[in-house]
Amino acid sequence: MKHETIPAVVRDLMIGRQRIVKNWEKGHGHLAPAEGYCALSALACAGTRNWHAIYRFLLRALPAGQPSIHRYNDHPTTTKQDILDLYDRAIELALD
Repeated sequence: MKHETIPAVVRDLMIGRQRIVKNWEKGHGHLAPAEGYCALSALACAGTRNWHAIYRFLLRALPAGQPSIHRYNDHPTTTKQDILDLYDRAIELALD
């Protein structure tokens, strides 16, 4: 990834994280939310040009053994704090 795109990626991750803080829910994948945002729709609705880079950072931030962002978000034991932690790890990775 080019160095000049890092700030935009971090900004978009922070915007997605704020959406999760305000209204998180399970079950939407990358589609527009009905009542809240899942880990993916929080970013998909942003219309970001950095979607592929952001997606890669979120994938790298997943806890070991998790097959996908969508499944992790929708897993019965996953909490809002888990998704916020996912975003925090992705932001840290993007800043490195």
